[in-house]
Amino acid sequence: MKPNWFVAFPVAADTWFAPLVQNCPEACRVFADSDLHLTLAFFGALEQDAVDRVRAFLPSIQAPRLHFRFDHVLLLPPTKRFSAVCLGLGEGREAVAATMAEWRNVLAEVAGIAAETRAPLPHVTIARPMRKYKQQAQTAAAAWAEQLQPPEQRLTLDRLALYTWSDQRPRVQFRIDREVPLSRNEPT
Repeated sequence: MKPNWFVAFPVAADTWFAPLVQNCPEACRVFADSDLHLTLAFFGALEQDAVDRVRAFLPSIQAPRLHFRFDHVLLLPPTKRFSAVCLGLGEGREAVAATMAEWRNVLAEVAGIAAETRAPLPHVTIARPMRKYKQQAQTAAAAWAEQLQPPEQRLTLDRLALYTWSDQRPRVQFRIDREVPLSRNEPT
């Protein structure tokens, strides 16, 4: 199976993440600190030449540093069998969504894949129900998500990275292949 690739903003776990997930049910897999990210463009499996094009293009992205706060918990996809417990953005959501809209289809073109047609949905996945526990994981994750209080800390997106699967799965889901700082001036 070929690994998936995506471009995302790494999200620093700082002091907010460990307390948030400390009571995560055993039927769920908490993301490692290094796995926290906010996806800009998802590609799926790519041929090496497409990976090389995206890797080379990454420094060309002129996006500002972005600031945000989480304000709600969501289960994605929003169906009976969701696969992710996520934090949605409140403050800063519009600026992040606008940056996603500006760059994700440019990146899709660079990668040689179809453009994204859905509206941007800025979020950070924090855990996934484990398939081996089937419905028990879904029930436990949904109950846990209901009682979660999003952290109040203001976070900054100041880097952009090309990610793929980690060799340490399932303990660490992803690895950064290339990372660049965001250098464009912040919006005033």
